[in-house]
Amino acid sequence: MKRLWKYQDQTLEVTMEAIGDSFELKIGEQKYITHIAEIRPNLYSVSIDGRVYEVKSEKIKSDKSYLSIFRLLFKNQDLKVELINPTKQHAGNLVAASGGSEQIYPPMPGRVIKIVVKVNDSVKSGDTLLILEAMKMQNEIKASIEGKIKSISVSEGAVVDPSVSMIEIAPDPSKD
Repeated sequence: MKRLWKYQDQTLEVTMEAIGDSFELKIGEQKYITHIAEIRPNLYSVSIDGRVYEVKSEKIKSDKSYLSIFRLLFKNQDLKVELINPTKQHAGNLVAASGGSEQIYPPMPGRVIKIVVKVNDSVKSGDTLLILEAMKMQNEIKASIEGKIKSISVSEGAVVDPSVSMIEIAPDPSKD
């Protein structure tokens, strides 16, 4: 899986490939073997080429649905990194053409552990829609707009990819 990450003024192309219970991480031409284990929510043990680090992660709210911003505490440094999801960026540009519905995409490949909502449920921005397990971590996928669940195209246990929409939310017309 190839992703674009932005750190300071630098955009990096990062490729991550699962190898057993580890990952090969390629940043530019550099390759690293990594293993990630969740110690508790937002705290991870990360092994990079055999060296183990403790990393704290906090997702920061972004006003752009295609951009995920994370604050990482790593090796006594406070880092802000941005994950750019071009699929969601492109989908965001199509919202008006699709009647204003918001498509919810997974941030990375993973397995749907639990679907919290049903079709026609009302949701607010920030409400949890489903739980996705990726890289041995559980991630809450949240609504980015207020509205009603129009469709759910995945089921519990399904393996999902960032190029495929999982849930469609029709915006609440009274919030325009």
